[in-house]
Amino acid sequence: MSQAIGILELTSIAKGMELGDAMLKSANVDLLVSKTICPGKF
Repeated sequence: MSQAIGILELTSIAKGMELGDAMLKSANVDLLVSKTICPGKF
C-alpha cells in the first residue's frame, strides 16, 4: 500500500474534531497531529 499525508484546514475547531474522529473510525489511517493553527481555525 502506498503512503500519503493529508492536510486539512477548517474554520471551526468543533468541525475539525468531528472530521478527525470520523476519518479515524471509517478508514485505515493514523492521526499524526491535530491542533489549532490560529484563533478559531483547526
